[in-house]
Amino acid sequence: MSNPRLVILVASSDFSTDPRVYKQAITARDNGFDVTVCCYSHFSEYSDTIEDGCRIIRIPYAHLPLKFRDIKILPIINKLISIYKKRKQILDNTNSNISSHDISPTLDTYVWAIIFYIITQIYFYYWIIKVKADIYHSTDLVTLLTGVLLKFTNGGKLLYDSHEMWIESMENYSITLKKIVSVYENRLIQHTDAVTTVNTQIASELSKRYHIPLPTVAMNTPILQDSPEQISHENIRVIYQGRYTKNRGIENVVLTVPTIPGVTLYMRGIDVYSTGIGSTPYIDELKQIDSRVIFLPPVPMKELVQSLNEFDIGIVPYIGNNFNNTNASPNKTFEYMMAGLAVVASDLPVLREVIEKCNCGCTYISDDLQDLSRVITEMIPNIEKYKKNSRMWSEKEYNWDIQGKRIIDIYNKLLLTRP
Repeated sequence: MSNPRLVILVASSDFSTDPRVYKQAITARDNGFDVTVCCYSHFSEYSDTIEDGCRIIRIPYAHLPLKFRDIKILPIINKLISIYKKRKQILDNTNSNISSHDISPTLDTYVWAIIFYIITQIYFYYWIIKVKADIYHSTDLVTLLTGVLLKFTNGGKLLYDSHEMWIESMENYSITLKKIVSVYENRLIQHTDAVTTVNTQIASELSKRYHIPLPTVAMNTPILQDSPEQISHENIRVIYQGRYTKNRGIENVVLTVPTIPGVTLYMRGIDVYSTGIGSTPYIDELKQIDSRVIFLPPVPMKELVQSLNEFDIGIVPYIGNNFNNTNASPNKTFEYMMAGLAVVASDLPVLREVIEKCNCGCTYISDDLQDLSRVITEMIPNIEKYKKNSRMWSEKEYNWDIQGKRIIDIYNKLLLTRP
């Protein structure tokens, strides 16, 4: 066998816009693997191209109904619908102690979402069944079923990379539906040959919940690159870089940071609530809070680190309102460090551990605006020390050259165990 082939499966994201998938593919390529990335496309045309030395297959959602007709998937769909309708009829007719939340109208939406989600993975599988691999790499739960099917059909080993505790992101789902998804993930994860995730907290929870060996941790750090050349400026510049999402503390940042003397707040990212070109409903809300905030357009994924060269402090304002937010280790944390910025972050377990270990900034009580103001004010006299430590630890440990090697080590071990 010459170069082993690795297939990375991506859900609802593209090779060119998903940092973790991009880094995994590039690192595998650099370590002698023949890499094929299969990802969903929101465009109507199938494409098969070479990008950055990797084969990129983009599979369109638009062909989903036609493909099902070809592979006679309708009996499976009808069976799923029949099971759901029978269960709902029993719930509607029973007088048992079932909470109204479980039988609310939103149940229909979520059940149909789960059915569509399973169907889409089967559809994805039939598009790429002919792509033979020594290792299949499913990125997150939304491609795990596809990976399992490919493993059973084509042979090869299966790696599951869990970016978060997926079930804990289902905030509005009923307890019943969460249990169903948990059973689903548990059944599938037992067929994997290795599991990776983004931090030790999530690794421990996956191991405990699904009775599997402790997953390998590869943190969401950037590829090691030169420190960007700093642009001089007078005021202290604080930046939030990332997706604009509600319930993640962004509002508190906009309320607080502009009020600190000598500090300017910049925001750069994508409004996830946008409904089209020029639509930025959440950004518009944030602008109403304080007109002094400067909003910048997003930059390409490959420029996220280098474009931070005119800032001093990067902020990570997550709120611990669910398991995933409490135990988050966002890309932006390590992008700030790679760019040589000081970091101020909510006092949450992973963020606190990194900041205290590296002495690269400070943490604050996430819902305490006065504490955020105090922390930034007290950081300013030591800002250069924090910035220096950020870059030092970024080179020493928190870069993809080190973190990504852990995944390559798994690939190599899996290849050794192939029959």
